Amino acid sequence: LGRFVPDESLRANMTADLSALASCANLQTLDLSNCFWVTDVSALAGCATLHHLSLLRCQGVTDVSALAGCVALHTLIIERCQRVTNVSALGTCPALHTLD
Repeated sequence: LGRFVPDESLRANMTADLSALASCANLQTLDLSNCFWVTDVSALAGCATLHHLSLLRCQGVTDVSALAGCVALHTLIIERCQRVTNVSALGTCPALHTLD
């Protein structure tokens, strides 16, 4: 129950609103790889138990600074997110040890 990975058909039809995921109190792993519709990840800032987030090829994402609020986040994959240019805010993430 702590993992959410949308399948390919769901990825194609999802909206860009991630706010419903903010209420997932036990969410630990979120794989949004190749979800081109994702532009704003700030709704995930309140996910206190999120420890692994993959935004691989989420080309619409430009700002990941809100993820500094994810105190348990230890792995963040932003590979091929060309629009993300500043990750300095993540320096305050106490558990973050992998940024790819």
